[in-house]
This record gives sequence, C-alpha cells and structure tokens, in this order.
Amino acid sequence: MDWLQDLETRRDLAAQRVIDDPHEQNLADLTQKIVATIAGKYGISSTPATPQEREKILRSIDKNRQLSPTMPNMMAEYLGYEEDSTLSEDQLRRIAQEKGIDFQVFQSHLAAIAVADGASFSLKVPGAGPLTVEDATKNILFTHDEDYKEGLNRLLGTLPDAEKETLIQTLTRVAKTKTGPPLESDGFQKALADPIKTEIQKAFMILLDGDNRGKQLFLKICGRLGLGNADLCLDVISAKKAGGPEGILSTWEKLAALPAVAPADWWLKAVAFKSLEDEASEIQALEKIIAHPDAFVLDLYSAAEGLERLGKPDLAIQAWEKIIAHPDASGDLYFAANEAIKRLKLAHVNP
Repeated sequence: MDWLQDLETRRDLAAQRVIDDPHEQNLADLTQKIVATIAGKYGISSTPATPQEREKILRSIDKNRQLSPTMPNMMAEYLGYEEDSTLSEDQLRRIAQEKGIDFQVFQSHLAAIAVADGASFSLKVPGAGPLTVEDATKNILFTHDEDYKEGLNRLLGTLPDAEKETLIQTLTRVAKTKTGPPLESDGFQKALADPIKTEIQKAFMILLDGDNRGKQLFLKICGRLGLGNADLCLDVISAKKAGGPEGILSTWEKLAALPAVAPADWWLKAVAFKSLEDEASEIQALEKIIAHPDAFVLDLYSAAEGLERLGKPDLAIQAWEKIIAHPDASGDLYFAANEAIKRLKLAHVNP
C-alpha cells in the first residue's frame, strides 16, 4: 500500500503540471503503473484488505476514471492486455497462473475492480440518482465492447450482491470526498476536457466515412457523460445510416444551431454548414476557430483546408501561420503549412 500511495503522490504532482502542459506524459505513465498495481501485476495478497486499505484502493480506482472518464474497455487497461481479450474463465486462469496468484482470489479481485469502476462511471453521469448495483453493472457493461460482455457478465456473477453493495457504498462515500488541487481546479478540468472535444471531432469524421466500433463506443460514452456534442454527432451518424435525407437534414440543422464556445464547437458547426451548403456561415465558423486563442492544431488544420476550399486564401494563410506558431505542430505539419503558404501566396500573385 505504501508503494501505491507513493505513486498517487507522484501522480498528483504530474496532474499539477498538466495545467501548464496538457501533454505531460508522466501523468499517463504513472496512471498506467497505478492501474497495473491495483490489478495485481506485482501480486495480490490472500489476506483481505483492511477498511482503510480498501478505501485507498477505491479512491485510486475512482481517480483513474476521473482522469480517463471516456475510457472504453477499462478492464483491459487494468489487465494490460497485449492480445485480444474476452475475459473468459480460461484466459483469467492462465493470467492468474502466470502471475502466481490463486485463481479465486484473482477473479474476486477483478470483479471488485469492475464493480468499482462501473460505480465510479455511474457517479459521473449527469442527473444520476442514488447509485444501485444495477446501475454499476449496467454502466460497466455499457463501457465495454461486445467481445467483453459475456466474460464480464460471468465475472460480475462471481461476486455476491451484498459485496457489490458494500463496494458501491464505500466508493460513493470516497468519491464525494474532494481530492483537492489539482484535480478539482478549473485549470485541470479544462486541460482534461479540451482533448476530449478534439477526440469527438476525430471520431465523428471517421464514422462519417464508415463503421468503426471503437469510435462508436467512444461517442456513446461521451454522450452518456454529456460531453461535447457527442449525442448530436451520434444522431447524424444514425440518420446517415438510416439513409433518410430529411432526418439527416434536420440533424445538421440542430448541429448548426448549437451555441459554440470552444474551437471544437465551431468546427462541428462548420461541418454542419458545409452539409447545409451555407458557405457564408461555414466561413464565419472557420474564422472563429482561427481567432480562438485555445485552438488545437487539428482545429486550425481543418480551418485552413476548409477556407482554401471555399476560396478564402488570405484566411487560409492565417490558419497555416497559426499552425506554424503552434507548440504542438509536428515537423510534417510545419513543413506542410510552409508549403501551403508559398502555394497560396504564389497563386495570389499569379491568379
């Protein structure tokens, strides 16, 4: 337990640094170590944990979900799979043998982690009422691909409901205790939320081009948590699959009418205006991205391409210039931006 506490202390310090540098890699590395430690990578004691030790473990599980609220297939993260997983009994027996852990102890431990993570996720769903075993079970299954559900259902069935109830009550109490800075700070919450909005963009565009089960699950998780415009993105995808032009049109109109604050919001509106063939509104939305001080490289790249397509070379150059100045621009993107600026300026001189 001392090792887990040391990792948590180091993770809190890394989380503080994320406020200034959203790409602080140490936070992710420490979280992976904590996840592995909890899952028994370094062994699991056959002696039952004390109430204090159990609370510390549950606090870590809740913090893992707090730091990765949209993470699908969390049980795979805990086990650190490097292969296709089903959470089958045979597979868990093999892993327990490799780790030198009693199978029944290992299985009960994993079931408790699954219940705790399902409960933690449930507490983060907007408008959630008093938490029940059914809620936790429903949400741990909801956040996993179909490939996991048979094995996960079997695993959950090995833990008596009374134990699940005790776990849920304890985790609920622990989760309500503020962790304090930096996780509760506005700066950290913003550093956590902004990349999720960008990931929603990426998932949406991938799904517009075709099926992708992982991205579909990610958007569903975001939608359940009320994050970004994930629900409307899913509506568009569903309408597109259904093939009804009227339904798609209605959904694009809803998306276009959304209030926008962050660059990702304006990007989604630009996509909607493009589909509605409203070029003037699309240009305005892309201009909002360029002017936003917190625009990500992906937002600016989308704006640059869109404005060039719309015949607005001066605005496109502005977007490319902001990409060059952006601290997250890769070498390839930096080169592409310079080439685009040369091309656009040359075309402007020699129309």
